[in-house]
Amino acid sequence: MKIKLFLIQVRNISIFLVALTSFYSCPSSETSNSSSEINKKVLETNIDYGVIRIDNFDLYNNVWGKAFLQADSIYSNSLRYNVKNKTVYWDWNWPFEAQKELKGYPSIVIGDKPFPLLSDDSTTDARFPLSINKIKKMTFYGNFNAISDGEFNYAFDLMVLNKNNSRPDNIKIEIMVWLISSIKCKEEKRDEININGFWYDIYVNTSWNPKTPYVAFVLRGKNVPQEIPIHRIFDEVDKIGFSLNNSYLSAIEVGVEIWTGHGNASLSNWKIDIEYK
Repeated sequence: MKIKLFLIQVRNISIFLVALTSFYSCPSSETSNSSSEINKKVLETNIDYGVIRIDNFDLYNNVWGKAFLQADSIYSNSLRYNVKNKTVYWDWNWPFEAQKELKGYPSIVIGDKPFPLLSDDSTTDARFPLSINKIKKMTFYGNFNAISDGEFNYAFDLMVLNKNNSRPDNIKIEIMVWLISSIKCKEEKRDEININGFWYDIYVNTSWNPKTPYVAFVLRGKNVPQEIPIHRIFDEVDKIGFSLNNSYLSAIEVGVEIWTGHGNASLSNWKIDIEYK
């Protein structure tokens, strides 16, 4: 298991900090490669913008909106990964304030995020960036759970590029899939779609950044699917007028957008299956 601890560039701002992460294991040599020792490990980052690379994905404690807090505010945010059961856990506690701005999006990143997380700027998964033209089927499987007394949104974030080069200036469109949320999407409703028996309302915003449209697929109801067919999401984006021909998926990011309150979330039994044309 390869693990790297770094801190990073967030959006277009370089943040020069040392990433300190909590690392817990039963008493043993940290260099041990035995499966019994590896399976006991729990990895955690509770430092702002902390990153832990674990095999083919990153834990990223992204709190890019914390600057909106009042100066004397107290908050906490952490990500944990249990190696034995391969489950990701989120825990957060943010104050309830009048200034209800998005505080962050702690997440797991599979692929090559356009905003570099590590100093070597390498992809976590050799399949990404991935040509959308070559995808026949792409399905993300997982058990998604979240609860909070505040405002949050447990969601996928899919950055699509116009070139096979994951850089911020190559972002063509941002697509999100909202699974568990306590907020309402305020964008323009464009359409709706039934995917494997689950209804999604489709919202669009082109005013934030005309060069980078935003499309959100917002799941209706409280039942959450265990399969997210990403290729169906791409097909629908094409149908509503945003061509993804000759485009590339930079990464798959799964995380929790947080505004206020205390909460926790988990992702278990997860994997990505890709069938190529």
